[in-house]
Amino acid sequence: MFNNNEFKVIYDLIKINDLKEANKLLIKLRNSFFIHPDYLFLMSLLLSKSNKIYLSIDTLLLSLKVDNTIEIIKKHGYENSSKDLVEERYILLILLLKKKNLLDLVFMLEEAMKKNDPANFLVHLEEVMPGIRLKNKL
Repeated sequence: MFNNNEFKVIYDLIKINDLKEANKLLIKLRNSFFIHPDYLFLMSLLLSKSNKIYLSIDTLLLSLKVDNTIEIIKKHGYENSSKDLVEERYILLILLLKKKNLLDLVFMLEEAMKKNDPANFLVHLEEVMPGIRLKNKL
């Protein structure tokens, strides 16, 4: 699922609720991977386990945006997320959006998943959530 073994270790730690150790490792990797879509997914997963739902949603949305912005992927020498990881990210995002009763976004995201094309969803997000713009990351 992960192209980076360190990410796999962190993922496993989060899954067994060893959040302190996972956080230590995420901090260690921050300088090299601060905008990597898989790193952002792991941060979001950690935030969701810590009940920081809105921060988790924002981080997941940024992860989705980065994974679909070729310029950032190329600039930093990253690879896109695996298909399995993209699906897990969508599932977590839908779960969190439902928790906060953001059903319009849930519907849009489910449609994006069906079409395997997040373009309309991402355009809508830029309109309603200006915090996920990436101009300063390019």
